[in-house]
Amino acid sequence: MENMTYYETVDRIILEHNHYKNHPQMLPFIGHNYGKLKKLLIVGESHYLHNKNSELTNKYSDIIKNWYSITHDYILSKVDEKIGKDIISCTNTRANLKAFMKDCRTLKAYTIYKNVSDVAMQSTFFKENKVEPFTYMAYMNFFQRPADLTGEKLIPNRTDVEIARNVFSYVINIIKTAIV
Repeated sequence: MENMTYYETVDRIILEHNHYKNHPQMLPFIGHNYGKLKKLLIVGESHYLHNKNSELTNKYSDIIKNWYSITHDYILSKVDEKIGKDIISCTNTRANLKAFMKDCRTLKAYTIYKNVSDVAMQSTFFKENKVEPFTYMAYMNFFQRPADLTGEKLIPNRTDVEIARNVFSYVINIIKTAIV
């Protein structure tokens, strides 16, 4: 792979997994300094959708129920445009973490990122160098289907657990062995 960066190589391999073929917006975030100190993967629970009112809850419910059999493209082309874009936005791991690092440190939606970053900032290295800790970390959610209620835990079924374990193992094997 000449002229491919570490991240392009890792992405190319990760995108070979069927789940990421269907939902590339859920690719794990890998900071540009990942592996330069240690290889640390932070694992969240799941994404969630913005569905506070009952009309949207019903529309989201069909998507969530069929999550593993639909694709990113299906969501954008077959679902109401506003809802489709919201679903892709809510489940975009990398975009969400990049938004946090850019300027969203105070938004409630990014509490998990803020808490991890604040704890890491207590270390001498991050204090002295004043760098965002996530640039040295990887992040993904364990469950690969969004929770169906805003801010609520996902109640996993057998399929959720099987897919989560499979995807998690797949990602771990790639990022632990890839050379930085």
